[in-house]
Amino acid sequence: MPSGSCLCGAIAYSYSGNPASKALCHCLTCRKLTSSTSAMTILLPTPQFNLPDTTTSSEHYRTYTAVHETGVELTAHFCANCSSVCWKTSEQGWPGFVVIFAGTLNEAEGGKGGVAEVSPEAELWIKHRVPWLKSLDGGEGDGKGTVHQFEGFPPQ
Repeated sequence: MPSGSCLCGAIAYSYSGNPASKALCHCLTCRKLTSSTSAMTILLPTPQFNLPDTTTSSEHYRTYTAVHETGVELTAHFCANCSSVCWKTSEQGWPGFVVIFAGTLNEAEGGKGGVAEVSPEAELWIKHRVPWLKSLDGGEGDGKGTVHQFEGFPPQ
């Protein structure tokens, strides 16, 4: 069962089953949440997402609600001790799902699992992709490659 945690280990999670989607997101909100140019994300049905009691009862478990550039409210779930944002939720944006930041996945012994085994199926918010980062579509950036390209969120 894949699992993940914050940097200090105070906030942990695991999940079962296959993700609904895996995407590299370039939106401005993900940039701020992850302190990076983009975020590798895993969209997972909420029933497949598991939180141990030690996470929800941890003195370090916190949430912060912000407004995405689309106007949708989202809630970041993070560790107050090490400041790692592990996942986000949004009843307005993707009800019934959790979006895990793949960089928080744990690797199994021998380097198996973790973010190295999460390859994107889509690139979101490509209009905000930094110019020095190449398209992941496997083609000429024309959307005809293997990774779907979207100017914003994909149509629902």
